[in-house]
Amino acid sequence: MIKIIKRIKQYDERILGFIIVDVILILLSLVPTYLSPLIYEKFIDDCLIRNEYSLMGIMAVAYLMLWLFESIVLVVRNNIEKNKYVNLRIRISESLFNKGLHASSAFSSSDIKDRVESDIYWQVLSKVIVEKIYIYLLLTGCLVMMISLNVWFALIAMVSIPFAKLILKTVHKKLVRCSQEYRNKYVLYESWLTECVTVREHIKANNSVGFFKTIFDKHWTQLAKLYMKKQIYFIVQYCLNEFKDTYLIKLNLYLIGFFFISKGYITVGILLAFMKYYEKCIFANTKINELNVTNASYKPYIDMVDELETAQEIREEHVETCVGDSITLDNVSFAFDNEMIIHNFDLQVDHCKHILINGESGVGKTTLLNLIAGVYTPTEGSVTIRGHSMGKLGYDTLAKIRSVVRQNSYFFKISVMDNLRLANANATDEEILRICNITGCDEFITDIKEGYNTVVCNNFSQGQMQRLAIARAIVQGSQLLLFDEPTSALDRENEERFIHLLETELSSKAVIVISHTIKCDKMITYKLV
Repeated sequence: MIKIIKRIKQYDERILGFIIVDVILILLSLVPTYLSPLIYEKFIDDCLIRNEYSLMGIMAVAYLMLWLFESIVLVVRNNIEKNKYVNLRIRISESLFNKGLHASSAFSSSDIKDRVESDIYWQVLSKVIVEKIYIYLLLTGCLVMMISLNVWFALIAMVSIPFAKLILKTVHKKLVRCSQEYRNKYVLYESWLTECVTVREHIKANNSVGFFKTIFDKHWTQLAKLYMKKQIYFIVQYCLNEFKDTYLIKLNLYLIGFFFISKGYITVGILLAFMKYYEKCIFANTKINELNVTNASYKPYIDMVDELETAQEIREEHVETCVGDSITLDNVSFAFDNEMIIHNFDLQVDHCKHILINGESGVGKTTLLNLIAGVYTPTEGSVTIRGHSMGKLGYDTLAKIRSVVRQNSYFFKISVMDNLRLANANATDEEILRICNITGCDEFITDIKEGYNTVVCNNFSQGQMQRLAIARAIVQGSQLLLFDEPTSALDRENEERFIHLLETELSSKAVIVISHTIKCDKMITYKLV
């Protein structure tokens, strides 16, 4: 329970305060439960037995006041819990959503979705922790009230429960022993029967059918006796389990109670009030057992949610970017499934340097781009900026350092303007429109009725999507731009426009282009083999 509270505290530091407030409200809501049997006792002893009917009105008002008090407390508690539930649920969902987006690729989309939508922590808090507190307070309070009515009668009642459980445990042991004996006998019988059927020709040849039939009857007689014995124990256990609270213990307590009444130790009202408290204790005991089972059933789901904690990629380092920063690839190698894709690759990407990396398909150009972008971690060597590993930089930091344009960039089902502003929320409309103009995006966006408010949903060609991706990367405002086949879907005119962008708009940026079609004499070319 403490472990779960500590876990929930990570999402809401005020959770302990909420639990304390809830415990106070629980205590207040239990006041009518503690007091109503006492009023019942006074009603029986004073109003009915002693004929003091004048007290009936007072008793009725007392009951009504207790009911109103309990109702008000329950309404207040329900509202507080509801508000707390909403706030806590939002905090947990937000945290799990963030962790899910940063989780490693080992997690599938459905795995992450199930964990984000999980309500397990609140269920444990409300259905196990808080409810368990309620039940224990109910049990403790009722035991105290029973002792206050008559200490000896209370002790007898407390002893009765473990006594009944002892009887049940004894019967259960006998049932288990008998069941095991039956199974062992049945295994022997099956083995013997299989042997007889297998060698039946030999039995017939030796005229031994009668002999084996006698053995068969003996086996079944033993099995039948054991089976009947097992069923008897089962029925006894069932009956004791079903009726131990209703008949076995209650009947015992009523008999003892009548004896105490005859001796003048207690009154009829005290006995009936006592039994009401006792019923609450039985209820609490049953509930505790149920909650323990529930708690155990929740554990796999808690572990499932907690997996996101360990499955996150560790990205904690941060570094401030500035003019003159350079990215260094030092003896970088990368293997996938024990196959070396990149081998001992060195590269220095300084400020304003434009690099073109070409090579045949399958030589690892896209893999190299992902290594530079900090998406992959090198098997050997390092990719660093100012001594910091790119693979360990926080995503906010990476967004400032580099922009990535992939061959098939993804666009969300939101407006064109929101998609372009995705990685730079501070970008102004004027700046975005300017960039769309120089990248050629404005030409086809303005032809659409909704313009920049158009929701992206398979309504643009591949070449148009590629131009939008280039525009989005420029809007991001990073110091380093990485392009993976940025002109694969562009015609010659737009390819030349992209090269012009490199020479003008992006001249002050570090640029790496992966392409086997672009030819630009002003770029430093590396051939990957």
